[in-house]
Amino acid sequence: MRHEKSAVFRINDGGVVRLICVRGLTFRRSIQLEKAFKERVGRPVSVTFLGRFDSIETASGIGEFLDLALEPEVISESAETVVVPSCNLLGY
Repeated sequence: MRHEKSAVFRINDGGVVRLICVRGLTFRRSIQLEKAFKERVGRPVSVTFLGRFDSIETASGIGEFLDLALEPEVISESAETVVVPSCNLLGY
């Protein structure tokens, strides 16, 4: 099964900024969508293609952010598995 990345766009509508994710767009189609949006909509709404990402996650606070960002990494070495513990950042 092929993993689809999500294209992320920042929409600025007169100071109200949102992120919109579109699953499955190729890099080329993402650029084309950004260009077409700019040509057809224009000011005061602007769009910026931020990139394609493997995963989009949201956190409800700093603690959850740190849990998501610093979850233990699993590193495989031959038959053994090494777990690297997360660090205690900012006292959280």
